[in-house]
Amino acid sequence: MKENQKKKALKIINQRIEKLEKIKFKYEQYSLWSRQIARTTTKKEIKEVIGICDYNRKHLAASHLKALSKSTSMTSNSQRRAQSKNAMLGNYEKYTAYLNALELYEFYPDKCFDNIRKYIIELEPGVWIADWDGDPGRTKIKENAKVFESRKKAECMLNNCRIYREFNNAIIIKK
Repeated sequence: MKENQKKKALKIINQRIEKLEKIKFKYEQYSLWSRQIARTTTKKEIKEVIGICDYNRKHLAASHLKALSKSTSMTSNSQRRAQSKNAMLGNYEKYTAYLNALELYEFYPDKCFDNIRKYIIELEPGVWIADWDGDPGRTKIKENAKVFESRKKAECMLNNCRIYREFNNAIIIKK
């Protein structure tokens, strides 16, 4: 998708979101998928995915209608109809889950990625645990450090790292 199309789609999505009447549900009433998206994805990334899903919606619907129009009976072209319908429904479910995740940012910001306390581990001065292979994976760029949702998870990872090396000066830092 071209940059102009992305911007246009995001603008349309933002307008649609503003028009929707906001009903506040309990946090637990949102789908597990939406809650997971909100906890692991930034608001900007969520909006981008919503824009892509909205863009795909039109093309998938057209594809499904084309498959229906090429059918001459209940059995003709059935696989194509089923595939186009499943792609359209899958895109709709993804779109809905991401829209709900965006609502969670509005109603429950403390439970979303941008506001969750995050921890990183500095193994040695200027050396951080990274999210790739190694014993453990390391980086010298702080922005590439692996982010942990809780202090307990960071401590567990540090203990696993100490199996390979001592790392006596390692510290867990709030990001």
